[in-house]
Amino acid sequence: MLDCDEVYQYWEPTHYLNHGYGMQSWEYSPDFAIRSWAYAGLHATVIGIGRLTPFGRTKAAEFYFLRIFLGFICALCEAKLFAVVSRVMSPRIGLIFLVISVTAAGMFHASVAYLPSSFAMYCTMLGLASFMDWRGGLRTATGIMWFGIGGGLGWPFAAALVVPFVVEEILMMALTDELDAFHRLLDGTVRTVIVLVSRKYVSLQFPILRHWDRQSNSQLTSSSIRKLPVCHGTS
Repeated sequence: MLDCDEVYQYWEPTHYLNHGYGMQSWEYSPDFAIRSWAYAGLHATVIGIGRLTPFGRTKAAEFYFLRIFLGFICALCEAKLFAVVSRVMSPRIGLIFLVISVTAAGMFHASVAYLPSSFAMYCTMLGLASFMDWRGGLRTATGIMWFGIGGGLGWPFAAALVVPFVVEEILMMALTDELDAFHRLLDGTVRTVIVLVSRKYVSLQFPILRHWDRQSNSQLTSSSIRKLPVCHGTS
């Protein structure tokens, strides 16, 4: 893991959800609460499913199970975008995209990273595929939804990537007087709002925030260090 946030901001809260204890960063403290539990809860559910399997009984197995799952999801998203690029643009461009994606060192690390930016990357690929694929009709609402999920549950700044596509829809609506474009934009906006409301609702359903050890990982004492939890993949 190359990013300390992956440990303290996501693995530790997930460890808490799955095992009942873990270190708390100030972002999850009730005093600030700038992190949503929806993202950690989603991945804790995946780990919970993995623990039902015969080979998912140890913490190391949980760690690798989630990374394998994330890699599989990323591969599906890349395959979807590759198929759309090949069909809409040309097979040669699709092949170039595939070669670049497979050989990129950044993709090697980002595809399995338990980080909101990686989650946003998955959603961005699905959003791009939706906007590019006009077969059977425009999929503007679906594209906006995927960018909304990536920005709402993952990395908020990634939502800005939808702006060029929304501008294109607005220009099409202005030049052609096509009301369907407005309906597509409204549909996508409603879906995004539903995602954001669901994210907030999930966060409010975690009363454990009030019971979690208020000790911040940046204010550890010598006695608390001896009581630190064993992190995923380190034992």
